[in-house]
Amino acid sequence: MQAQPALLSVYPLIRRALPIAAWAAALLGSAAHAAITVTPASVSAGMATLTLNSSSAGTGSWVLLQSGSCGSAAQTQAGLDGAGAAAYSKGSLALAANTNGNYTVRRLAHSQAYTVCATNGSDTASASFSTQAMAVFNNPAWQVVGTAGFSAGGADYQSLAFAPDGTPYVAYQDRGNGRKTTVMRFDGTAWQVVGTAGFSAGGADYQSLAFAPDGTPYVAYSDSGNGVRTTVMRFDGATWEAVGTAGFSAGGASYQSLAFAPDGTPYVAYQDVGNTSMTTVMRWNGTAWQVVGTAGFSAFDAFYQSLAFAPDGTPYVAYTDNGNGSKTTVMRFDGTAWQTVGTAGFSADAADYQSLAFAPDGTPYVAYKDYGNSSKTTVMRLIGTASAPTGLAAVAGNGAVTLSWTAPASNGGSAIQSYTVTGTPVGGGATVSCPATAPATTCTVPGLTNGLAYTFTVTATNAAGTSSASTSATATPQWSQSGMTLPGGGSADVQVGAPPGCTIANAQFGTTVPAGAPAGASTPRGVLSFTASGAGCDNATLSVRINYPAGSLSGLQPYKFGPASAGAAPTWFPHGVVVGDSVTYSVTDNGVGDNDTQLGSIVDPFAPLLLAAGPSGAVSIPTMSEWG
Repeated sequence: MQAQPALLSVYPLIRRALPIAAWAAALLGSAAHAAITVTPASVSAGMATLTLNSSSAGTGSWVLLQSGSCGSAAQTQAGLDGAGAAAYSKGSLALAANTNGNYTVRRLAHSQAYTVCATNGSDTASASFSTQAMAVFNNPAWQVVGTAGFSAGGADYQSLAFAPDGTPYVAYQDRGNGRKTTVMRFDGTAWQVVGTAGFSAGGADYQSLAFAPDGTPYVAYSDSGNGVRTTVMRFDGATWEAVGTAGFSAGGASYQSLAFAPDGTPYVAYQDVGNTSMTTVMRWNGTAWQVVGTAGFSAFDAFYQSLAFAPDGTPYVAYTDNGNGSKTTVMRFDGTAWQTVGTAGFSADAADYQSLAFAPDGTPYVAYKDYGNSSKTTVMRLIGTASAPTGLAAVAGNGAVTLSWTAPASNGGSAIQSYTVTGTPVGGGATVSCPATAPATTCTVPGLTNGLAYTFTVTATNAAGTSSASTSATATPQWSQSGMTLPGGGSADVQVGAPPGCTIANAQFGTTVPAGAPAGASTPRGVLSFTASGAGCDNATLSVRINYPAGSLSGLQPYKFGPASAGAAPTWFPHGVVVGDSVTYSVTDNGVGDNDTQLGSIVDPFAPLLLAAGPSGAVSIPTMSEWG
């Protein structure tokens, strides 16, 4: 308390010297948070630029969500939403304090609402936007952009990309300028050289053009001016400059393919002549180019490399695989090593000129020249088995169980063709099953043993194979009969739960009332009777459920004919529970309610009685304990 006057004495100085947020932090003895904002801009049908601004320097991280809500700063940094699920897309960029940083997100779905969540590691921000509808082409026709044949001379290895503002750029080998690299852009009227025409040190092949998330154009190529090795250059707004060392690959290189990771890091894939012409991928770490995984990681020599990033930031590369009949192979980097995606050499025959890209939903597609189809073009996409169906429910019937479920959350990229329900008796026994052709999500398993519990699961099958099984559901089929005619009109449904080997027969609603009913009582819904016999009935307790027409039990009381206790003389006694329009009760072999003294044989008269009015005109109503 003695410190308060001293603190208050410096308050005017703090208040005059500092902004509100700063003097509040000083007064409270805690550091102020580093605020962050995020603003979507330049939103098109498939692309949007995110502008992040933080009051402190550091790394800005963002995620895009199509559904769900933003999570904590740590979740956003990890590429997750508020529920801990992987976000639709993610990325990061370096931020200077109080300075806008731009990140252009590509491969968005058109006419789609997105939420962007951003963080600087401490504070978070969010914003929403919707992409535009894509163009609709009625009576489509191709039109020249600018002037046909606009390059200065002959040209090869064209590579096309769009700037964040939608401007088309093209890089190529410029035979009009010593076969060096030239990049041009379309200004809306004509094609203009970006920087200097033929800016590479020497002749160049296999140009690959890409834009960094901040909008800077980069180009990779095989650099004859530097030992035919790989060079990457970037345009700084005035001139083209090498990124790192020109000719940085270990040896000669061809088929360069350039792409950017979500954090803005440039990667380049190529045929690495310095590693027996196998595939190598390298990344720029801000200081030097370093190998991703192992140099020359393909199993054999490879050609026509094409590099792309999945929405989760995983790099994939496609190529002609000479170790597998010159067919197409795709590999992905798992953070430690390169792994084959699907089957190595998956194309039908030899293939060249692979081009790899990801759909907005994250599905990889690859196009190639298909020698197995008259050297025509083929496009393939990756599919997998569906996720497991969910919500399996089992409804028991008479010697059957009807199953229903919800379709898998993911079909694995391929339409679900069919479902298969599989069941086994609890405790072991023969497997039972039923099929369903999609889109149906229900089927009935017949031929089951009444009174025996079965456990069921369901799987989904698509072109890639069969999913894992769903969670299980258990049901016990029971004898049942629907639409049994009632005396006086209407019908009822009856179900009898009995163990296996206890057979139900002779079920009916009749008008014959065994002697001994309460004086003046009547049976407006008739008397249910059935027999049960077989070894499974020995000392068994059967459960019975009767569903009557709506409102037909009003004023009636459930009564059973038989012994009210084991060994007692048969009589009518209150027995059962009424819930709505249903009655449930039990009967035990040679026990309560069984009107047959033979072991393993049950006779079961039952009726809801309309009791006569008492002396005061009131009817005595059994309590639930009396019914049961």
